[in-house]
Amino acid sequence: DADTCYVSMYNSPGGAVYKTTDGGGTWFQVGANMFGQGTSFADMVYFFDAANGIAMGDPVGSPLKYEIYRTTDYGVTWTQVPGTNIPSLANNAEYGITNLFSAAQGRVWFGTTYGDVYRSIDGGINWSKSASGFPAYNGTNGRQDISDIAFSDSLTGIITQTNATTTLVRKTTDGGLTWTSITP
Repeated sequence: DADTCYVSMYNSPGGAVYKTTDGGGTWFQVGANMFGQGTSFADMVYFFDAANGIAMGDPVGSPLKYEIYRTTDYGVTWTQVPGTNIPSLANNAEYGITNLFSAAQGRVWFGTTYGDVYRSIDGGINWSKSASGFPAYNGTNGRQDISDIAFSDSLTGIITQTNATTTLVRKTTDGGLTWTSITP
Protein backbone atom coordinates (compact mmCIF):
# COMPACT_ATOMS: atom_id res chain seq x y z
CA ASP A 1 0.00 0.00 0.00
CA ALA A 2 1.06 3.63 0.08
CA ASP A 3 2.73 3.20 3.48
CA THR A 4 4.25 -0.31 3.43
CA CYS A 5 7.33 -1.37 1.51
CA TYR A 6 10.10 -3.96 1.83
CA VAL A 7 13.66 -3.76 0.47
CA SER A 8 16.45 -6.32 0.36
CA MET A 9 19.98 -5.09 0.72
CA TYR A 10 23.54 -6.20 1.24
CA ASN A 11 24.50 -5.36 4.79
CA SER A 12 28.08 -6.56 5.27
CA PRO A 13 28.45 -9.28 6.25
CA GLY A 14 25.40 -10.90 4.72
CA GLY A 15 22.16 -9.30 3.75
CA ALA A 16 18.97 -7.98 5.25
CA VAL A 17 15.35 -7.14 4.57
CA TYR A 18 14.00 -3.82 5.80
CA LYS A 19 10.39 -2.67 6.07
CA THR A 20 8.65 0.68 6.32
CA THR A 21 5.05 1.18 7.44
CA ASP A 22 5.03 4.98 7.22
CA GLY A 23 5.74 5.57 3.55
CA GLY A 24 9.52 5.45 3.92
CA GLY A 25 9.86 7.84 6.84
CA THR A 26 11.42 5.13 9.01
CA TRP A 27 12.74 1.65 8.28
CA PHE A 28 13.34 -1.38 10.51
CA GLN A 29 14.97 -4.73 9.85
CA VAL A 30 12.73 -7.79 9.66
CA GLY A 31 13.87 -11.40 9.72
CA ALA A 32 17.05 -10.94 11.73
CA ASN A 33 17.60 -14.70 11.29
CA MET A 34 18.10 -14.29 7.53
CA PHE A 35 21.24 -13.92 5.41
CA GLY A 36 23.63 -14.26 8.36
CA GLN A 37 26.38 -16.33 6.76
CA GLY A 38 29.59 -14.66 5.65
CA THR A 39 28.80 -15.40 2.01
CA SER A 40 25.11 -14.42 2.21
CA PHE A 41 23.84 -11.80 -0.19
CA ALA A 42 20.17 -10.76 -0.39
CA ASP A 43 19.09 -10.43 -4.03
CA MET A 44 15.36 -9.75 -3.81
CA VAL A 45 12.23 -9.58 -1.69
CA TYR A 46 8.70 -9.94 -3.05
CA PHE A 47 5.25 -10.09 -1.47
CA PHE A 48 2.41 -11.99 -3.15
CA ASP A 49 -0.07 -10.08 -0.95
CA ALA A 50 0.12 -8.11 2.29
CA ALA A 51 0.95 -11.14 4.45
CA ASN A 52 2.83 -13.61 2.22
CA GLY A 53 6.30 -12.97 0.84
CA ILE A 54 9.67 -14.40 -0.05
CA ALA A 55 13.26 -13.21 0.11
CA MET A 56 15.99 -14.82 -2.01
CA GLY A 57 19.74 -14.63 -1.75
CA ASP A 58 22.84 -16.13 -3.33
CA PRO A 59 23.77 -19.77 -2.73
CA VAL A 60 25.21 -20.79 0.65
CA GLY A 61 25.96 -24.02 2.49
CA SER A 62 27.16 -27.40 1.39
CA PRO A 63 25.93 -28.36 -1.07
CA LEU A 64 25.35 -24.83 -2.31
CA LYS A 65 21.67 -23.89 -2.55
CA TYR A 66 19.94 -20.56 -2.99
CA GLU A 67 19.09 -18.98 0.36
CA ILE A 68 15.31 -18.52 0.25
CA TYR A 69 12.96 -17.49 3.06
CA ARG A 70 9.16 -17.24 3.36
CA THR A 71 6.86 -15.25 5.57
CA THR A 72 3.12 -15.64 6.07
CA ASP A 73 2.67 -13.01 8.78
CA TYR A 74 3.48 -9.65 7.15
CA GLY A 75 7.24 -10.14 7.54
CA VAL A 76 7.20 -10.63 11.31
CA THR A 77 8.75 -14.11 11.13
CA TRP A 78 10.65 -15.78 8.29
CA THR A 79 11.32 -19.48 7.68
CA GLN A 80 14.09 -20.77 5.46
CA VAL A 81 12.94 -22.97 2.58
CA PRO A 82 14.57 -26.40 2.99
CA GLY A 83 17.41 -27.11 0.57
CA THR A 84 15.57 -30.24 -0.56
CA ASN A 85 12.91 -27.95 -2.08
CA ILE A 86 15.45 -26.05 -4.19
CA PRO A 87 17.23 -27.52 -7.25
CA SER A 88 21.01 -27.85 -7.31
CA LEU A 89 23.16 -25.27 -9.04
CA ALA A 90 24.37 -25.69 -12.60
CA ASN A 91 27.81 -24.50 -11.50
CA ASN A 92 29.31 -23.69 -8.09
CA ALA A 93 30.14 -20.20 -9.39
CA GLU A 94 26.46 -19.49 -10.17
CA TYR A 95 24.61 -16.81 -8.24
CA GLY A 96 21.46 -14.71 -8.42
CA ILE A 97 21.31 -11.23 -9.87
CA THR A 98 20.15 -8.34 -7.74
CA ASN A 99 16.46 -7.56 -8.29
CA LEU A 100 16.23 -9.81 -11.36
CA PHE A 101 12.87 -11.49 -10.86
CA SER A 102 9.31 -11.42 -12.11
CA ALA A 103 5.98 -12.43 -10.59
CA ALA A 104 2.52 -13.01 -12.01
CA GLN A 105 -0.64 -14.76 -10.85
CA GLY A 106 0.86 -16.24 -7.68
CA ARG A 107 4.07 -17.44 -9.32
CA VAL A 108 7.59 -16.07 -9.10
CA TRP A 109 10.72 -16.54 -11.23
CA PHE A 110 14.36 -15.42 -10.90
CA GLY A 111 17.31 -15.61 -13.28
CA THR A 112 20.92 -16.56 -12.62
CA THR A 113 24.41 -15.87 -13.92
CA TYR A 114 24.54 -19.28 -15.59
CA GLY A 115 21.33 -18.86 -17.57
CA ASP A 116 18.98 -20.78 -15.32
CA VAL A 117 15.47 -19.67 -14.46
CA TYR A 118 14.15 -20.77 -11.07
CA ARG A 119 10.39 -20.73 -10.48
CA SER A 120 7.90 -21.37 -7.74
CA ILE A 121 4.21 -21.96 -8.35
CA ASP A 122 3.28 -22.40 -4.66
CA GLY A 123 4.35 -19.23 -2.90
CA GLY A 124 8.03 -20.10 -2.65
CA ILE A 125 7.65 -23.46 -0.88
CA ASN A 126 9.00 -25.55 -3.78
CA TRP A 127 11.27 -24.52 -6.67
CA SER A 128 12.12 -25.91 -10.09
CA LYS A 129 14.58 -24.65 -12.67
CA SER A 130 15.01 -24.61 -16.40
CA ALA A 131 17.95 -23.75 -18.62
CA SER A 132 17.54 -20.68 -20.81
CA GLY A 133 19.73 -22.02 -23.60
CA PHE A 134 21.61 -18.72 -23.83
CA PRO A 135 25.21 -19.12 -25.03
CA ALA A 136 28.24 -18.36 -22.90
CA TYR A 137 29.83 -15.07 -23.84
CA ASN A 138 32.85 -12.78 -23.49
CA GLY A 139 35.16 -15.35 -21.94
CA THR A 140 33.36 -15.11 -18.61
CA ASN A 141 34.00 -18.71 -17.58
CA GLY A 142 30.90 -20.00 -19.32
CA ARG A 143 28.52 -17.48 -17.78
CA GLN A 144 25.20 -17.05 -19.51
CA ASP A 145 23.85 -14.10 -17.52
CA ILE A 146 20.17 -13.37 -17.86
CA SER A 147 19.82 -9.60 -18.23
CA ASP A 148 16.09 -9.27 -17.73
CA ILE A 149 13.00 -11.35 -17.06
CA ALA A 150 9.32 -10.47 -17.37
CA PHE A 151 6.07 -12.45 -17.21
CA SER A 152 2.66 -11.15 -18.29
CA ASP A 153 0.78 -14.08 -16.74
CA SER A 154 1.50 -17.49 -15.23
CA LEU A 155 2.52 -18.98 -18.59
CA THR A 156 3.88 -16.23 -20.84
CA GLY A 157 7.26 -14.61 -20.28
CA ILE A 158 10.49 -13.45 -21.86
CA ILE A 159 14.12 -13.36 -20.82
CA THR A 160 16.98 -11.44 -22.38
CA GLN A 161 20.73 -11.73 -22.50
CA THR A 162 22.67 -8.62 -23.40
CA ASN A 163 26.39 -8.85 -24.10
CA ALA A 164 28.87 -6.52 -25.75
CA THR A 165 27.48 -6.94 -29.27
CA THR A 166 23.90 -8.19 -29.15
CA THR A 167 20.73 -8.81 -27.21
CA LEU A 168 19.16 -12.24 -27.40
CA VAL A 169 15.52 -12.85 -26.46
CA ARG A 170 13.78 -16.09 -25.50
CA LYS A 171 10.11 -16.69 -24.81
CA THR A 172 8.13 -19.21 -22.82
CA THR A 173 4.45 -20.10 -23.11
CA ASP A 174 4.54 -22.90 -20.51
CA GLY A 175 5.44 -20.95 -17.38
CA GLY A 176 9.19 -21.16 -17.84
CA LEU A 177 9.59 -24.90 -18.35
CA THR A 178 10.99 -24.37 -21.85
CA TRP A 179 12.41 -21.36 -23.72
CA THR A 180 12.57 -20.64 -27.46
CA SER A 181 14.46 -17.93 -29.31
CA ILE A 182 12.43 -15.07 -30.79
CA THR A 183 13.19 -11.94 -32.74
CA PRO A 184 11.21 -9.12 -31.15
